[in-house]
Amino acid sequence: MEVFAKILAFLLAYGWQLLGVLGVVIWAAYEIITHGLDKFIQGAMLRAQKWAEQQADIRGPELMEMVVSLTMTYVVSHWPAAIRQFVSEEFVRNRAHWLYKTARDILDDGKLNGSYVRLN
Repeated sequence: MEVFAKILAFLLAYGWQLLGVLGVVIWAAYEIITHGLDKFIQGAMLRAQKWAEQQADIRGPELMEMVVSLTMTYVVSHWPAAIRQFVSEEFVRNRAHWLYKTARDILDDGKLNGSYVRLN
């Protein structure tokens, strides 16, 4: 009983600090995971685009499915199950779409300012 009282006292005294540290750890893990995922998605986009140039009948949605499939097969499937359950195909698809829009925005005038979205 004395051990539980000490644990409870510790949690009451340092609860907010522990919560803050836990929040920073979760945020850092999210940043590390999405940074690695972004790098692979960018590479998969380039591979899909190169493949599409060789095949004349490939369009945007098929390329996006290829990127998602490559990412889910070669990256997400090798992650621990605890992380894998938070990364769905929809998450990868949304992340790839965001990276595509960002790249198009930078390529149109050299700045990340949303001008490509406004033009189209």
